[in-house]
Amino acid sequence: TLSSGTPILYTLSDPDRTDEWWPCKQSLTDKIDSADIWVTVDDTLKAGSNGLLQGVTSLGSGKSRYEWKTIYPIDYYLITVAVAPYKDHSYYMHFTDGSNDSMLIQNYIYDSARVMTAANKAALDSTGLFIDHLSKLYGKYPFYKEKYGHCLAEPLGGGMEHQTMTTLGATSTTLIAHEMGHQWWGNNVTYSSWRDIWLSEGFATYTEQLFIEEFWGAAAAKNERTTVFNNVMLSTSGSVYVDDTTNVNRIFNGRLTYSKGASVVHMLRYLAPVDSMFFVGLRQFQQQYAFGNAVTEDLKNTFEPIYGFDLDSFFNQWVYGQGYPTYSVKYYQSGSTIYLQVNQTTSYSAVTPLFHMPIQLKLKSANGDKVITLYNNSPSQNFIVQWNEQLTGIEVDPDNHIVNRTGLIQEDQSILSVGRATYDNIIVYPNPASDHWNIDGLPNGSSCKLLDVSGKVIWEGAATGQTLGIPATQVASGVYMLEVAIDNDSVYYKLVK
Repeated sequence: TLSSGTPILYTLSDPDRTDEWWPCKQSLTDKIDSADIWVTVDDTLKAGSNGLLQGVTSLGSGKSRYEWKTIYPIDYYLITVAVAPYKDHSYYMHFTDGSNDSMLIQNYIYDSARVMTAANKAALDSTGLFIDHLSKLYGKYPFYKEKYGHCLAEPLGGGMEHQTMTTLGATSTTLIAHEMGHQWWGNNVTYSSWRDIWLSEGFATYTEQLFIEEFWGAAAAKNERTTVFNNVMLSTSGSVYVDDTTNVNRIFNGRLTYSKGASVVHMLRYLAPVDSMFFVGLRQFQQQYAFGNAVTEDLKNTFEPIYGFDLDSFFNQWVYGQGYPTYSVKYYQSGSTIYLQVNQTTSYSAVTPLFHMPIQLKLKSANGDKVITLYNNSPSQNFIVQWNEQLTGIEVDPDNHIVNRTGLIQEDQSILSVGRATYDNIIVYPNPASDHWNIDGLPNGSSCKLLDVSGKVIWEGAATGQTLGIPATQVASGVYMLEVAIDNDSVYYKLVK
């Protein structure tokens, strides 16, 4: 019975014909305000569903009616009924947000020692811990006045994120994390069209990585991220945004919707000026579109004012575009000055000829390594950095934050001839700075731009003499790039506030 009081009867006459009672015929934007779900079963069975169990009524003749009710808006495709000779394995979890709220974790499992092993019990019992953790990252669990739980259904093989009562084919912790992530991404905020399904599956897949990061550590999370990135790069093309909504295999494409979708989420996090801003954006999005629908542009518009720069290039490249970059680096060291040339090619240049991204390089030496961040927005780009150690090699994207491949890394003295003499006399001081940076030795006619790590220009000016001052008092603490351009040549210097 829906909120309008109109009863809907689903019958299943042939167990092999699941299409007979598949209620997902409605638009994704249609949500039911609330629902009463009554299920009559044999006394030997239990029926799990959405919301809270209001009671079990004995009907005689070996029949009982399970009466469930949900007070939250719910999409048609998230309604569930699971019937089996279940055993109820339930407990209460407590939120650590200062509210003292508790919530029922209700699991309907098979009454079998084979199913309820120590490992499976531990996975189910960790549900409360992770829902509390995700509540800190995404905002409080949207349906906390009811419950969260699982109904086991081994023939399913995977899982289905039915609102408040996920259907599980297995009890692996990453699967539990994935379907739990859907309670925010897909259930609380539902994508408005199949084209935007990555807002559900991409974020749920990334929730697996957040689980691993919190409970298994950063190294394990990096390994998982690497596996996901490698899956994305099994092919050189394909967009996250679904281009053919008539093809179910395209909508639920594991490489694009799930893996690349999750990769975009991580790279959006990587772009954050401060890591906490990423989670501020997630919570704001969930709050703004709670119990409703949203599209990709809504996510972009939520994050832009929080990050303080536009994300058009990022979304055009990674969500709507195709492919990934390959970075090659030439380097040469003279004293404490390191000359770098970063070259970029893309795997599907017909659609996305260039990726504008901050990239990290690990400078290696016998006495230790140093990681620097450079903003790459050109197929070939020259940089100058200062380092007192003897450079022995370079690693691109050492923490694997970007979907990319590494090309040739080589020492090459020839890069000194590419306009280098013009810039050899440039001196930047103090660096780090608190009030201002001084730039001495600027070539006549050169122009300067100060860019943050997203590539946003936050200051620019022209050299009227050999010395130029760049104000730093109104600039937030962090790493910046100074672009000095003359004619068609540019060189970049790393500045620190």
